[in-house]
Amino acid sequence: MKKIIIYLSRVNKIGGVETFAFNFCKRMSKHYDITFVYDQCSSLDYLIKISEFVSVHVLDNYQLECDTLLLTSAWGKNPEKQIKSDKQIQMVHADYLAYMEDWHFTYKKYDKTNHHIAVGHHVAKQFEIATPYKTDAVIHNLLNEDVKLIPKTKSKQLRLVTVSRISTEKGFDRMLKMESLLSGVDFIWDVYGDTSTACAKSVIPKFSKVNFKGITDKPQEIMQQYDFVVQLSDTEGFPYSIYEALQVHTPCIVTDFPSAHELIKNNVNGYILDMNLDNFVVPNKITLNSFHGKSDERDWIKVL
Repeated sequence: MKKIIIYLSRVNKIGGVETFAFNFCKRMSKHYDITFVYDQCSSLDYLIKISEFVSVHVLDNYQLECDTLLLTSAWGKNPEKQIKSDKQIQMVHADYLAYMEDWHFTYKKYDKTNHHIAVGHHVAKQFEIATPYKTDAVIHNLLNEDVKLIPKTKSKQLRLVTVSRISTEKGFDRMLKMESLLSGVDFIWDVYGDTSTACAKSVIPKFSKVNFKGITDKPQEIMQQYDFVVQLSDTEGFPYSIYEALQVHTPCIVTDFPSAHELIKNNVNGYILDMNLDNFVVPNKITLNSFHGKSDERDWIKVL
């Protein structure tokens, strides 16, 4: 059986890359002998969960070998000295042009990387503008294939939820503005994310009606209980929470970052708002009865 090593330099408590790595290990372990390797970790629970499907190792001075090394992030410690592979694939999750402008990020390809896989079409386009390299394929993030749909309950109240890292680029300033624009509306808005960070501690006291619930390990069960998932980010590569929400038939309210148009059609499965929320109106509830996303293991089998 072909041996795959998937590497994530830093495992955070919550994040799209962490979700991708878990879903990849869970689903692709049926086809490959997979080892998950990390350098730093802030979530022991994550390691316990992922070890149900794959072997888990911390990056150290010992040598590992595999057929394919999959690098899930362009940040963190380079594992090339510890991991020998025939093929080395770099995942591209983010809009690199936006990161270059806002975070002064510069992508530096590892010496042995010979393939790039993007999670979305906008991400691939921006990567090829920002760097001298080409993407080999666009593969949308793998979803949890075991998710169970539950019946939607009806309510006159507008029920909103955000499942996100609590960080500046995720648009919490816009959420504050949207909270004020909902004045006079009977609504509930819950946020699931890590409330222990410095950013979270500075953000949370600014809100009066938004409820911060902490981290959940069952985001799709949570999202099904609401009318809309809200994501008002500055930029997104291919937003996992939006993709997951649509899978469980929950429409979304998002800002006009380019990749939003890969997922959301206005008045069909959600609403796209101007970055300044100038076109905001109290949303009409939308009923979704199907999901047309693409989350196929065969796409990965072709490139691994």
